[in-house]
Amino acid sequence: KEDLSWLGIQWDEERLASDDMDNLYSLAEKLISEKHAFVCLCTQEDMKSLREKMKNCPCRKNAVKKNIDEWKLMLSGKQLEGSRTLRLKGDMKSNNGVMRDPVIARISFAEHFKQGKKYYVWPTYDFENPVEDSLNGVTHVIRSKEFELRAELHNYILKLLKMKMPIVR
Repeated sequence: KEDLSWLGIQWDEERLASDDMDNLYSLAEKLISEKHAFVCLCTQEDMKSLREKMKNCPCRKNAVKKNIDEWKLMLSGKQLEGSRTLRLKGDMKSNNGVMRDPVIARISFAEHFKQGKKYYVWPTYDFENPVEDSLNGVTHVIRSKEFELRAELHNYILKLLKMKMPIVR
């Protein structure tokens, strides 16, 4: 805030993504229902290995009903951290590794500074960021060079959800 003020930038409204968790959950479930996301039970090591080899995870082929049931288990708070993640069905053959079935939500029991222990599943930056920008009417975003590869993924997510894409600089 101090840096933005120093630059002379004023904002109309301050928002926290954690205030939109119900929307984020609903959109995640929409991706599952439309066969664009799946709940993965693989270990982080197995997931990494399969992504490096450009091979599909066995969980990717699960039926929508099973994925919805697993998603609800994630949301229940009765599953261990790391036992399940929600992954987007990307392109496992893509040269852009970011597109290889990225994790878009994970279980975390860490207490949130505002929400406390109300939520057990948290969206990743790659899901939350483009969705929040679109939900909040952001028209232009400035990203640093390290996010260049992520633009393809962010646009893909917004396209799947039929949401407006901002201009990225």
